[in-house]
Formats: sequence, structure tokens, C-alpha cells
Amino acid sequence: MNKSILADKDKKKKINELYVDIFERLNIMTNLQGDILSQSIDGTISMRSYLNGCPPVRMLLTQNLLVGKDTPIPVVQDTEGKTLTADDFIIVDDMNFHDCMNLEKFESERLLSFNPPEGEFTALNYRMTTGFHHPFTIRPMMEEKSETKIELILQIRADFEPDVDANNVFVSLHAPHDTTTCSITLAPGAVGQVKEYRENEHRVLWMISKVSGQKEYYLKVIFNLEKPANQFIAKEIGPIAYILEMNN
Repeated sequence: MNKSILADKDKKKKINELYVDIFERLNIMTNLQGDILSQSIDGTISMRSYLNGCPPVRMLLTQNLLVGKDTPIPVVQDTEGKTLTADDFIIVDDMNFHDCMNLEKFESERLLSFNPPEGEFTALNYRMTTGFHHPFTIRPMMEEKSETKIELILQIRADFEPDVDANNVFVSLHAPHDTTTCSITLAPGAVGQVKEYRENEHRVLWMISKVSGQKEYYLKVIFNLEKPANQFIAKEIGPIAYILEMNN
């Protein structure tokens, strides 16, 4: 249901604007060596319409967009005559659209025509599980301090541009099954970060409210074990999973 924004405004004041926001939620899981185990992007294009009279609007999406992960790569050349490769295309698993969207020319021209309803609405959703550039480099450094004490330093580097922020970055990793106590330390001067050890789940959680591009973040975890560590201790700590939201 769409709530009218125009109804809350002074009727004498003319507003004729359309705001577009793109939100992407990234889910990525890696092992302790940094190899990707699973990845996905759930994206949303949201709009807020202040247009008078719901006039027709056209929105053109990128021409190198393919819908369907099994869609054959078409033979297309760029303006310089170079044939595009699979890396040049954006491949999404699926997309769904608001009822107001006219899809008549979407397949041929990637053109969407619509009369936006008043207020805020979701224009379209999409999901992607094919390869994409990962926003973070995760570097875990593990050291056995003693037979029953394991130290893990987790370094996260934001590889996106400095003027881009990621919000509510949520990192989780497993604790060894015979952990007796676990201490977690944030980097000195850390702001907007929360750490937690959930003993009943044997899981370490780390939440960073805002991550800025090209910055590095650190977390130190010490696991005290009931028994001496074995050769499989690294596998017990992995994999590392993180979730984040990016606004464009």
C-alpha cells in the first residue's frame, strides 16, 4: 500500500521531483584462506514520487544486463568494435517489478515505462549469485599461544572507493567446540562497533555500523580450550560469513 507524500505537503507549494534509491544487501561466506564458499546480492530500486498528476516516466537500465544465470552470452560489440566477453555483462538470477511497470520494451531495449504512484514504492527487486567484485578482503591470522589457547586476529579491508560507505556490516565465525572461555577485543579507538560471544551457539559476532572505503578494521579473539588444539582447529573456526548493506 502506498502512502501519499503529496497529501502531507502544502498544496500551494508545487513539487515535481522523483527520488531514486538503490539498496544492495550482500551475503558472502569465505573460509579461513579467503576462498569464497557462497555469495549473493539482493538488490532493490526504491522510489519516492513527488510528481504532480502521476505523469509518464521512462527509466533505461544498462544495456549489458542479462536476466537469468543460464542465459547465453550474446555476441555484442562495443563502440570501438571490440566483442564483449562474459565479464562485461551484469548477470542477475531474476528480477521482479512493481505493477505500474510497462515491460513491453524491457527485453529489447532495457527500457521501463511507468506512471509512478504517489508516495514511496519499490520499483523492482533483483538477485545475483554469479561472480561479482567483492567489497572486502578478509585476512585471518591465527596463532597458537599455548596448547589450549588460540589467538585469532581478523583484518577486514574495504576495497571500494573512499567516498562509498557500507552500513551495518555483520561478521560471524565459529568458535572451537571445546571452547571454555572466549575474549574479544576491538581495535583501539574503535567507534560504532559491537562484539559478542554467544556461548550457546559457539559463535563470535562483530557488527560495524559504518565501514568507509579503503579503510581497515581489526578484531582480536582469544579462545581458551578445554583440551589441547588439534590439526583441525582452523576448520572449526571457519568459515567466516559477513552481511552488509550498500547504498548508492
